[in-house]
This record gives sequence, C-alpha cells and structure tokens, in this order.
Amino acid sequence: MQQQPQQCRQLSNIAVLTSGGDCQGMNSVLYGLICRHLDSNNIRTELYFIYNGFQGLIDGTIVKADKKILHHHIYQGGTIINSSRCREFYHQDGRRKAAYNLLRLNIENLIVIGGDGSLTGANYLRREWPQFVREFSDMKNGEKRDSMINGQLNLIGIIGSIDNDFIGSEMTIGTDSALSRVVESIDALKTTAKSHSRAMVVEVMGRNCGYLAISSALCTQASYVFIPEYPHRSNDEWQNKLFKRIQYERNNGQYYH
Repeated sequence: MQQQPQQCRQLSNIAVLTSGGDCQGMNSVLYGLICRHLDSNNIRTELYFIYNGFQGLIDGTIVKADKKILHHHIYQGGTIINSSRCREFYHQDGRRKAAYNLLRLNIENLIVIGGDGSLTGANYLRREWPQFVREFSDMKNGEKRDSMINGQLNLIGIIGSIDNDFIGSEMTIGTDSALSRVVESIDALKTTAKSHSRAMVVEVMGRNCGYLAISSALCTQASYVFIPEYPHRSNDEWQNKLFKRIQYERNNGQYYH
C-alpha cells in the first residue's frame, strides 16, 4: 500500500514586546534579536514587533520587525517599540483578544522583555493558550479545527529590571546602567557634603533586593548601608552602629558621610 505523504506544518512566526518599566539595554536586545533572525536565513518565519507592550498586543499594533528603525537607537535608553502598563490584560477577555491577534498572524512564539509583573502576565497567557486556540478554531464558521495550529504557546522571558532581583540571573538588563547613574549622583553629592561637613542620606531603587544599595555603597565608600535582606532587630541596634561609624570617621579626619 502506498503511503500518503505527511502534511508539512507551516513554521510559526515570532513576536517580541517590551512591557512594564523601561530600562537601558532593551533596544540592544531588540537589535540582537533582529540580527539573530536575519542570520538564521529562515524565510519561512517572520519576526514581529508588538508596539506599546501588552496594550499593543490587545489592540493589534503588530508590525514586521525592521532592522533599520533600530540601527540608530541601539545604544539609546528605553525602548523604541514603547512600553505600557495594561490593566485590561489582567482579565481573561483581554488575554483572549491578545491571543486572537497572535493567531491571526500565525504567531505561536512570544518573547517578552520585562520584569516580574510582565512575565507573570505572559505566563497566564501561555497557560490559557490551548483554550484560546480551540475558541479561535471554532470561530471559523464551525469549520473543523485546524490541525496546523499549535496548541502550545512557546514563551521566552528576558528580564528587564534595574533591581537585579530575578533568581538565577547574574545580571538583569538595565542593572549595570542604573548602578552607574547612582554612583555618578553620589559622587556629585560628595562635593556639597565636603563643603558643609554634612551627612547625606541616599535612597535607591531595588524594592526587596539590596543589590543597587550595597553595590553603590561599596563603589562610593559609604559610611553605612541598609538592605532589605538583613533587617536590623531594633532601632537602637542600627543607631548605635551608625553612631560608632561616624564617630570613628570624624576622629580620623573625615567630616562628611
């Protein structure tokens, strides 16, 4: 009996978006993705940019990636394809709209550049993807389900966070640039501290991660540093330690802190 040739499944396309707070390095990642896609010489797979984050995914602002638009922005901070915080994506109806827009363009591979909230939202979409695929197939005038549609969303998360607070990642996108800005600002403050023999208190970002705080403290020779990983047992404890440190520095000729 002659075997029937197997039907070749069309390769699915790839889409990338940036979401949440912007940070230095996002444009460089986008540029790298375009270059890697062009180097692969895969003419059967298209790379798409989703503008305005998850809001753009819901609105359908999805365009084919163009290397030219990033050529002059590779070292520029922020993201050239824009970002947003989308409350509609918190709800299943919003994620359903997003899934339908991806399926219409045969996009089953999604790259999300963002922080914890962005990747959590993307994971919700991944888990609900099989349901959305079934619904999308049923919408085609009751036709038989398209076997060429993949029932799984392939998701890649690239951490964009200046806090450097993602476990398993040595350095998240934007962290090194943020540390440089903090050090520059503290160096500028030192001139005023020296002129008036003052003590300056500097608060940096990081939420529950003390990487920026302790790294900038080491770089600028700070007198004292507070990090969330090692909270003090009482106010008396840190006050006594800080007092002794400042007293030691003043006894040795340093009158700014």
